[in-house]
Amino acid sequence: MQHEALVHPEDFGGPDIVAGPIGQSRPGQDAPYKAYQLGAAYDEMFAPDGTVRGPYASLNSRISTLPLDELNRRQQACEQSFLHQGITFTVYNDNRATERIIPTDLLPRIVTAAEWERIERGLTQRIMALNLFLREIYSDGRVLKDGVVPRAMIAIARAWGVPARYVSGYMYHRGSKDRSQADATHAWVEAYLPSLGWVGFDPTNNIPAGERHVRAAVGRDYADAPPTRGTFKGTSDSELSIAVGIEPTQAPVRHEDFLKVARPMASPATVSMPERIYAYQQQQQQQQ
Repeated sequence: MQHEALVHPEDFGGPDIVAGPIGQSRPGQDAPYKAYQLGAAYDEMFAPDGTVRGPYASLNSRISTLPLDELNRRQQACEQSFLHQGITFTVYNDNRATERIIPTDLLPRIVTAAEWERIERGLTQRIMALNLFLREIYSDGRVLKDGVVPRAMIAIARAWGVPARYVSGYMYHRGSKDRSQADATHAWVEAYLPSLGWVGFDPTNNIPAGERHVRAAVGRDYADAPPTRGTFKGTSDSELSIAVGIEPTQAPVRHEDFLKVARPMASPATVSMPERIYAYQQQQQQQQ
């Protein structure tokens, strides 16, 4: 559908209709702000005492020359322009009108050079951080392997008032669509929902935690549930080597098979603690 174009050249920045001498109008006192009262919220145009802020002085002087009816007509012209250009959104459950225009204020929001410099620095910093984050996810993926994403999700959930906890464990990989590595430690989030209880979410793989997730520890954060923990003392060298295999099974894994995945921390001749405990238990059973 074609619409008739606006024919008033003064609608957007043309010659003004002068109502009186140019001055500085004050909210709650002078037209066109007689009905406008300053509240507790920050006002970009007026200071708390009603004086106009410096960057808005020229705008205020120009607005003071326009009658209220003229300001209303220009606001309507602005809204009609949006409607004719299709800058709208649809509301299906309202009988008054399906197409709504984007709410727009006729008065501009003036951004000074100093304000824009600060905004620009912040935007540049955040865009750079986002680009680095995306590059990390789609390259090495260390932010996912180290459990940084679950920690961020926990912080966001708690900020929204949702109880959340950190879960450390492993994941059985079925296919190549999972982002996390097979047979590596894995972490996810559990949030408490009143109607469901604790529900697991895996932000790394963008799936809910289910039967493929093997829980090893639960805590408030990574520090409460790390995959390994210990204290190192002395100057000697040491190496921790762990192998974990996750396979589907219909029956519990035998203890003997479980011990095969544990390798010693020091020399191969050293018997590991789980093996010593198991040997001691076997000896006690034979003596009985």
